Amino acid sequence: MPALTTVSVVELATGNTLAYCSRRRGFNPVATAAHQAELLRQQQQAMAALALRGERLEDILIPFRKQLQLFRLAKNGQWFVFLAVRAKNTPLALARELLKSIVA
Repeated sequence: MPALTTVSVVELATGNTLAYCSRRRGFNPVATAAHQAELLRQQQQAMAALALRGERLEDILIPFRKQLQLFRLAKNGQWFVFLAVRAKNTPLALARELLKSIVA
């Protein structure tokens, strides 16, 4: 995918980066993974507080002006994939399908 800027696999409990690939200069996978893991843990806590029984977090989208950031949890809930793409070159549906295929 030409518009792909970053993809990483992160352990949710620890925030450790398991694997990554980035086209961004200066990308620090260790620092960003810890923040991303915290974001997902906070969302899970919010879901628990809302008593959303039977629901499962599928993915999270953070749209920026120039970039789309997507997060998707693995079915076992132990790790997730972070995907960043250029917003103007990537349809959201395509980014979600790519993310889904990586996690599947």
